[in-house]
Amino acid sequence: MSNSSITPEDTATARKILYATGPAHQAFGQSRAAYFVIPRRTLQSMPAEWQERFVSLIAEARASLPADGFPTYQATRLNDGRYASDPHRRYRHTGPLPALPASATPVAPKDPLAGAFVYPPTDF
Repeated sequence: MSNSSITPEDTATARKILYATGPAHQAFGQSRAAYFVIPRRTLQSMPAEWQERFVSLIAEARASLPADGFPTYQATRLNDGRYASDPHRRYRHTGPLPALPASATPVAPKDPLAGAFVYPPTDF
C-alpha cells in the first residue's frame, strides 16, 4: 500500500489503536494511574544526555499536540493515602539524587509508569 492511498480515516484509526495499545499504555501496566509525575530533582539528577532527550521529546510533543494537553497542575505527595512531606520539593537546596553504587542491582519495574499518580475520579 503506497502512502498516497492512506486515507485520513486510516490515519485516525491508527492513532486510536496506538493510543489504546502503544508503548506508553503498556508502560502503565494494569495500574489505574491517569498521570505520570516526575520530580524536577529526579530529572536534574539524570545524565545530561538523558535530560537533553527528555526536554527534546517534550518540546516535540508541545509542538505537535494542542496546548490543553499540557495544563498546569499542582502535585501533592501522598504516602499510603496520607499527605506526606516531600523531600524533592526543595530541589534547589538538596542537590542531585545519589547514583546507585556500581555493585547494586537496580530494580527495573515491569510497568515503569504504573502507579505514579492515581487520579481520584472526582469532578468539580
